[in-house]
Amino acid sequence: MVELIIGGISVIGAAGAAFHFKTKYEKLSESLNLEINKKLENAKEQDEAIQRQLTLAQEQEEEFNVKLSKAQENEQKAKEQLNIMQTKLETIQSEFTIYQRTESGKKEELSSLQNQLSSLQEQLQQAQNETSIAQEQLQQVQNQEKDFHIQLENAQEEAQKALTELNNAKNQLTNIEDIQNRVNNLEAEINQSKEELLKEKEITSILSDEKQKLESQISDLENNIKTLSETPTPVVVEEIKENKEIKVLLVDDSLVVRTKMQKVLVEAGYKVTTANDGADALENVLPNNNNDFDLIITDLEMPNIDGFALIEKLNENETTKNIPVFAMTGHEKISIEIQKCLNLYGVYRKPCKDHELIHKINFIIK
Repeated sequence: MVELIIGGISVIGAAGAAFHFKTKYEKLSESLNLEINKKLENAKEQDEAIQRQLTLAQEQEEEFNVKLSKAQENEQKAKEQLNIMQTKLETIQSEFTIYQRTESGKKEELSSLQNQLSSLQEQLQQAQNETSIAQEQLQQVQNQEKDFHIQLENAQEEAQKALTELNNAKNQLTNIEDIQNRVNNLEAEINQSKEELLKEKEITSILSDEKQKLESQISDLENNIKTLSETPTPVVVEEIKENKEIKVLLVDDSLVVRTKMQKVLVEAGYKVTTANDGADALENVLPNNNNDFDLIITDLEMPNIDGFALIEKLNENETTKNIPVFAMTGHEKISIEIQKCLNLYGVYRKPCKDHELIHKINFIIK
C-alpha cells in the first residue's frame, strides 16, 4: 500500500510535468525529474510518519490490551477473594451466633474481616475503574486505526488516479519523442538537401562552363537532323538496300521499347539483336556473337548495369572499344554524364520519330 502511495505521488508529479513538455523537451524533462524526486522524498517522509503513527498506535493498543488483561485478572482475583471473604464472613457470622460467649474476640475478628472486605471492595472498584479507562483507551486506539485505514484507502485511490495520469503523461511523452524524432529526421533531410543543393550549384557551374560547347554540338546535330528529315520515305528505302549487312545490338530494359525499335530497325534493313540490360549485353549477347556488331544502341538508365557503365566496359575491351555507341534517354538532365562518355556518337532523346532515328543511325555509321 505504501509503495502505491509513493508511486501515486510520483505519478502526479510526472503527469503535471509531462503536460508542459511539448515545447521545451530537454528543460522540461530535467524539471520533471527534479519534481518527481521531490514528490518521492515527500511521499517517503509521509509514509514514514504514517508508519511511525501506526507502530505507535499498535504499541499503545498492545499496552492497553496488557493493562486491560491485568485489570481483568485483578478484577477476577478480587471477585474470587470477595467470594472467599463472603464465605468466611458467613462462617464467622454462624460461628458468632454459636460462640456468643466469645463475642468480643469475634467482634474484633469480624471487624478485621470487614476491613479486609472493604479493602478488597476498594481494590475491585479500582480494578473496574482501570478496566473502564483501558477500554476507553482501547476504543480510542481502534478509532485511530479506523482513521488510518480510511486515510490509507483514500491514498490508494489517489495513487490509482495518479497512476492513470502517469500513463497518460507517458503516452504524451512518447508522442513528443516521436515528434522530436521527426524533427531530427527533417533536419537531417534539410542538411542532405543543402548538400545536394551545393552539389547542384557545382554542377550548374560546370554546366555554365560547358554551355557553349553543348549548344554548338546540339546545333550541329539539329541541323543534320533537319537536313536529313527533309527526305522522308525514299531515303529510308535507299538505306534498306545499303544497311542489310549492318549488325545492330539494341540494349534496353523496356520490352515495349525493344520491340518497337527492333521492328523499326529491321524494316530499315538492319540485322538487330536485343539485350535486356547492360549485364545481359556484356555477359551473354556480345560473347555469343563474338563482339561482332557495327553499332550498339543503348538506353542510359537501366537496372544491374546501366548505359554509362556499359559504355565504360565497352571502351575497356580491345575488341569492342571501336564499335560506335548510340545512346537513348528520356531525361534532359544528363548532359554532364554524357560528356564524360567516350566513344559516344550520338544521343537519341525519347520519344523520336522513326525516320529521324534511322537518319541518325545512318549518319553515325557513315
